[in-house]
Amino acid sequence: MLFFEAFDKLTVDGESRNLFEEVEVLKVIASKSTKDLYICIKSNHLIFHKNIKKMEDLLNKQVFSSIGSKAFIKPQFELSAQYNFSNLYPIYRESLMEELKEKSIISYNILSNAKIEIEDMTLKISTTENCITEGKSTKLKDFIETVFQERFSYNVLVSFNYTKPKESKKLKAHIPNRVKAAPHNIKENKPANGISTTLSENNTIHKEKSLEGKASPKKSVYEKAKKSYRKTPKDPNTVYGRSFEGNSMPICDILAEIGEVIIRGKLVNPETRPIRNEKTILSFVLTDFTDSIKVKIFLRNDEVEDVTDELKAGNFYLLKGIAQMDTFDRDITIGSVVGIKKIPDFTISRRDDAPVKRVEL
Repeated sequence: MLFFEAFDKLTVDGESRNLFEEVEVLKVIASKSTKDLYICIKSNHLIFHKNIKKMEDLLNKQVFSSIGSKAFIKPQFELSAQYNFSNLYPIYRESLMEELKEKSIISYNILSNAKIEIEDMTLKISTTENCITEGKSTKLKDFIETVFQERFSYNVLVSFNYTKPKESKKLKAHIPNRVKAAPHNIKENKPANGISTTLSENNTIHKEKSLEGKASPKKSVYEKAKKSYRKTPKDPNTVYGRSFEGNSMPICDILAEIGEVIIRGKLVNPETRPIRNEKTILSFVLTDFTDSIKVKIFLRNDEVEDVTDELKAGNFYLLKGIAQMDTFDRDITIGSVVGIKKIPDFTISRRDDAPVKRVEL
């Protein structure tokens, strides 16, 4: 169904009508917990973030305000063969930056000031090394890779290159001037024995003696953090990713993109599919017998064997990841998996607890 057939009473300006006139509405997903609506659309031309936001505002004011719901548009683009990642990124960058700015101003500033290089399907980000950029790099990487995978079906690989911060030129220029000016203030100290020493020499000797036997200068907070950081002990039940805590929720309650979730269930239908850049998609279905949901994990080719050895069909697992719309499958799936733990079978087998057993003939 076309967009303006689905929302025929919507009043829009000429620009918005031209952009959305041939857009197809794939489906509308309602969140049970928040009453949010996710409108999944498909377009054969680019629609930038500002135009998406504008249409969301119009929908929320004219269509959904009366029922107390809020609409979000999830775009998917099927562009012509003239587009590839190398020429698409410069065109789509401004839209990407606007969206990123709403999510995280720190990540926005990192990407704004970074040097970008594109090689095939790899986006190389060169940025200054500090605790902030290193801390945000994982989320920034996930954001960019997810956007291009879900909207354009591009399996983009984001890599970071950290450069040492440059020393301030003003500081370099200022220090020699102070050193040169020092001799004008030096007073000569002539003791009774006739050996003359300057005040500056006395101070230097005194400082050298006072430093003897003392510990080396204190290191910066960043250097301390780097040295003191240790990975948490590996949970023996954790078979993928890192350990996590929290209670699981029924899979039947995942009706929309509700973000981070913990679920448990029986693993069925594991599959692997090689993709570009020496990576593989591992997908499987997890069922807790209230419902089932597909899980996708992006692995390097050298990781596949180790991970698949741990994740076997028929076993039960506890999993933490992000419930999100997968534009390839056009359904809610679990991605950005934080960790997976092996758990015992939680299903209850049928038992006969009657004191007098009944025999059927």
